[in-house]
Amino acid sequence: MAQLAPEYIPLVFYLTCFILVIKILTITFISVKLIRRRGEEYAIAHAFMRAMLTLIVCLLVSRLFYMVFDFIYTKFDTTLYVSWTNICIGSMCFDIQVTTFWKLGQLIIGCGLAYIVFIVDRKILEFKFKGIFAYIMIAGSLLTLFWPVNTMADFEFISTLGILPQLGMLILFFVFLNIARKSSGRIRTTAVIIILAFILYGVAALAVNAGLIAALNSALGTDVTLYMYLIQTTMKTVGIIFMAMGASRWGT
Repeated sequence: MAQLAPEYIPLVFYLTCFILVIKILTITFISVKLIRRRGEEYAIAHAFMRAMLTLIVCLLVSRLFYMVFDFIYTKFDTTLYVSWTNICIGSMCFDIQVTTFWKLGQLIIGCGLAYIVFIVDRKILEFKFKGIFAYIMIAGSLLTLFWPVNTMADFEFISTLGILPQLGMLILFFVFLNIARKSSGRIRTTAVIIILAFILYGVAALAVNAGLIAALNSALGTDVTLYMYLIQTTMKTVGIIFMAMGASRWGT
């Protein structure tokens, strides 16, 4: 996540809220589709839609944790990433490191991706990989959660480690690319929609990478941070909509 100038924070907050609304709408859309498509004849499609629904719910919940980390405790100031805060629940108060909120966000996304990878392996690939990729992703998410963070170098390390659970999107990309290559008609179109969904969402996650923005600022001679957040919002919105479209079309 790139360091953000204070004057940009309100706009980025509204962009984030907009994405949350899009996620809630797609969750509602897929839920309605699931209710309408009950029955054994839709067993595989139902399982895939449920997995996609779970993933989008995880993306929604994880974003709430990221928002606490970004907008409440750090305000995009990297010097605060390894700070501690005091939280009180009723009469009970305890200290917690602010990176815990970021870690929980990573864990939830990792579990959502692991679940859909597991379902695709089991239902579409006939358990060809025995769920091994899903298990690796969960292990990576748990390692990120429990890895101690005492310096920015530690945070940068777990940020890199956090790429491991995100590999789920890469795995899904290749699975549906293979399906698109071997099929035709509606199945191919649906597979392409799902491929585009994961490409857009995956690239969007990298759009506000601090190193990328620093390189662009240097190359262009101007601050492109806000533009990158706008690009990220657009790509995530389209990516989520495509996820819902692909899930609803699968098996029909």
